[in-house]
Amino acid sequence: MHYRKLRVNFRFNPFVKLFIINEAFFWSIWYTVLPILASFFITTIPGSKIEYGVYGYTAYVVSRIIGGFLSGILFPRPSDKLQLTIIVCGITLLSVAYAGFAISYSMIMFFGSYVLAGFALGISNPVRLSLFSEHVDKNEEVTEWSMNENLIYIGTALAALLSGIILSKFSFQLLFVIAAVINLGSIIPFVIITRHIGILRKTNNS
Repeated sequence: MHYRKLRVNFRFNPFVKLFIINEAFFWSIWYTVLPILASFFITTIPGSKIEYGVYGYTAYVVSRIIGGFLSGILFPRPSDKLQLTIIVCGITLLSVAYAGFAISYSMIMFFGSYVLAGFALGISNPVRLSLFSEHVDKNEEVTEWSMNENLIYIGTALAALLSGIILSKFSFQLLFVIAAVINLGSIIPFVIITRHIGILRKTNNS
């Protein structure tokens, strides 16, 4: 009886490695913050009600849809550098949204931050997916997408654990500030990528 040898190649190209690092930090922070926003709204914002929190989430989804449509219309065939610029702008806007949550003591501030977060994700995520898809290694697509997704959820689990500790001992505000700083730090892999984008483009086209 013959068995096919299982071989897994983790020798990804430099772009994919750096991109996955960014994804792990970027999405793990968002997936940790998103579930606690309802609790933050009810316990912190004066005059808040459960239905108002649902309206806030609806506004977030609508703004994300609008951002996604604009991304597709405005950037149909962007260059690598333009795509990186859009992604970095999205990361920056999301950090501003996190900071907005940290200083939110009214519904207007909370909803404004929620809408900004949705728009930041909407405008940048289609570009993010496109850029990663362009640079995955041939015949390693499933492995690299799998590694990307698994590291995101590993990061989310760790971030959720740490957020629980922070919330039990400190405050929502501190958590949002930390989220904003770490999210901004996720730009670093793209700074490194920018310096080598020409080499990567030539490699992929060869």
